[in-house]
Amino acid sequence: MANVIHSKNSLSVQLKKQIVKQIFYLLGLPVLVFIGLILLKVLFDNRVLIATGGTVGLFVWVLLNSAQYGEVKKIHTGLKGEKNTKKLLATLPDSYTVLSDIKVEVEGKSSQIDHIVVGPTGVYVIETKNMNGSIVGNESDHQFVQHKIGRRGGEYSKSFYNPVKQVGTHVYRLATYLKKHSLDTWVQGIVYFSNPDAEVNVNSEKIPVFSFEDGPNQIVRYVMDHEGETLSAEKARRIVNLLSNLTL
Repeated sequence: MANVIHSKNSLSVQLKKQIVKQIFYLLGLPVLVFIGLILLKVLFDNRVLIATGGTVGLFVWVLLNSAQYGEVKKIHTGLKGEKNTKKLLATLPDSYTVLSDIKVEVEGKSSQIDHIVVGPTGVYVIETKNMNGSIVGNESDHQFVQHKIGRRGGEYSKSFYNPVKQVGTHVYRLATYLKKHSLDTWVQGIVYFSNPDAEVNVNSEKIPVFSFEDGPNQIVRYVMDHEGETLSAEKARRIVNLLSNLTL
């Protein structure tokens, strides 16, 4: 089993904050609306105005709670995908180390990297997407498209930023960061769609794109069989020690 180094997961922090917001909107907002209605009655004692205020308050309450629930669900889905990918990468041999949720800052800009794998076959940056439906795109596209079928059977599509370009940026920053610390190393990017219900149709030559549909162990085999830069145990240890400082 690979050595897994944990960091304070940024998505977990975001999830807690969103849950607090959800509770406030669910419970706190009705209290504020009630107080507002009392003030309207005291100041104006106009039934039409009070009824209108109550209707508007109810509409805002429903709208905000719906938006917050969607955000909580989105973050929870991403967190679940990262956890599943981490479990998968942990099955690598003990000569590998997996670092999760690492923030790398270079040239005044930062990358929040889902997973970094360091081992005999090199250094890898892995971007995880826990999305279902049909995913379509090319590595040169600015955005990919997700086609889904809703709960009522309706079909809809939405665009999201190209994860191949996203991981390419992460690769650049990590490689630059390592070089800055005298650990010049080739870094290989990988995109992994971890959701079992995702059908991925993506063309990418420089950065491989894997999916659960292809077989969850395919990404593990790629890392172990990749013919890139061979890292000595000493250099791998130095890279791990350097990146471990970013988990504190």
